[in-house]
Amino acid sequence: MFERFAEAFRPDRHSLPGPHRDRPLPDGLADVPGAAELVHRFGGTSFNRGLYRILPVENMDRWNQVAWQTWPNLDARFWVIAIDWHGRLYGIDYSTAERDERGWCMSGLVPHSGKHGEFGDDLIGFHDIRLVDRMNGAISSGYFAEWLEAGGDEPAFDQCVNQKIPYFLGGCADEVDDLELSDLDVYWHLSSQLICWARTVPKDKWENGVITVPVNITID
Repeated sequence: MFERFAEAFRPDRHSLPGPHRDRPLPDGLADVPGAAELVHRFGGTSFNRGLYRILPVENMDRWNQVAWQTWPNLDARFWVIAIDWHGRLYGIDYSTAERDERGWCMSGLVPHSGKHGEFGDDLIGFHDIRLVDRMNGAISSGYFAEWLEAGGDEPAFDQCVNQKIPYFLGGCADEVDDLELSDLDVYWHLSSQLICWARTVPKDKWENGVITVPVNITID
């Protein structure tokens, strides 16, 4: 289990100092097949120059709160376990186990688009198959490579390389010039408020996924 993942994803210098393996998993997450091995083996580890990172148990609740605040419909049905270079959150969606036979599926939360999407893979399949065989499609590894080749810095465990302007506010998609290195907490603090505000904008004020009215929001 996770051997293919371990072959393709190599720990890097941005990993957190350990150990992180002795903390018990929270109730619920411990029942997910593969969760205990993934988190106890890789928790606190950054991979491939900051491309992907697995959260240690002690950091999970903080990111769960961010996810639940930004997407209230998720509530306690979503548990964040990983973050990628672009600031996207990846976690187990408990709602899939409630509504069909797939069991617990991985989902992603995207700050620059405000979207929440299911991958349809369980925890093991996501890490051992999708991330290995379809790495670019899963976590935009090619876009990250472009950032690095252009001289961009590797993101530390508490950083991300984010879009300067969210897509839904007219930001450029897949343009290296529209990227910047940011503190992960600060970026999500701002993005969460923008995403929540965007939901209040009437549908007739959107065009091709972009809001066409001036932003009218006070950031805390």
